[in-house]
Amino acid sequence: MFDNVNFGTPDGGTPAYVTDNTDCDDTDAAVNPSVAEIPGNGIDDDCDTVIDTGIPCYPDADLDTYGDTSSPTSDPDGVCDAPLISDGTDCDDTDALINPGAYDVAGDAIDQDCNGIDAIFCYPDADLDGYGNVISTPTTDADGSCDVGFANNNTDCDDQRNDINPGQPDPSQDGIDQDCDGGDGPEGIYVKPHPPDAAPIVSVNPALSGEGGNASFFLYGVLR
Repeated sequence: MFDNVNFGTPDGGTPAYVTDNTDCDDTDAAVNPSVAEIPGNGIDDDCDTVIDTGIPCYPDADLDTYGDTSSPTSDPDGVCDAPLISDGTDCDDTDALINPGAYDVAGDAIDQDCNGIDAIFCYPDADLDGYGNVISTPTTDADGSCDVGFANNNTDCDDQRNDINPGQPDPSQDGIDQDCDGGDGPEGIYVKPHPPDAAPIVSVNPALSGEGGNASFFLYGVLR
């Protein structure tokens, strides 16, 4: 016993002796099994074989094995005591279905996997015009950004042509719905060619007809 605190070194020593041999540093009276561990000093103060730095421990109220990131405490011996745990990545510790290991349901405005963003639906975009196929089955992307070849919408009525999508102008009387609004021409209205002495035949996009979604058709005969 060299530090005179009644804890001896495992291999004995001079000039003093005690019956105890649990002192892990017999040159320092502040280090022995009776003292409290000091977090972060790089010393095994209490001789429990753990040279600790002090670790943060977190409550896990919803018992999903992910701790509440907003409520850490420090444990000096390097081991979190139950019910605290060493993980602190749970962004909602009141719901066991929300944690970094959870599946993130796309489009529900809830960040189930705690990555900071809600997952989104992604639709095949074969023509790479930024508009997904209107009749396609979506996949989901957890990072909120669709990969190349996919778009975050399904509004393309012809995914084989990049000049046909909701962002395109739609000239009248060409028989093509370039802007995918369901009709030919601006605002889905197409005035068909007709004889000089006849009133026009007009077709109206049902979505724009103002008749509760029912198309209105008007046919006027040849003027006499």
